[in-house]
Amino acid sequence: MEGTLQHAGLMAAPSLIVEGDWSAASGEQGMRRLLEQCPDIDAVFACNDQMALGALGVCIIRPFCSSRLAIAGLDDIPEAAFSGRL
Repeated sequence: MEGTLQHAGLMAAPSLIVEGDWSAASGEQGMRRLLEQCPDIDAVFACNDQMALGALGVCIIRPFCSSRLAIAGLDDIPEAAFSGRL
């Protein structure tokens, strides 16, 4: 991801990058960390849908967050079809 940003002449602040292990649990942990570090973020890109669903789970229990935050995953797993209804 950083290579793509650099190619476009953009830089991401280190506080906006959180790594995970491709699991929903790491998406949840990463989302909690992002919200602590940058409470005003308005979008999250997760490298797979499992991590995106984990991040979404955090937003469900923090309603103020889910109404203003976009979350995108990448691999289009069947379960992702239901996430837009939350």
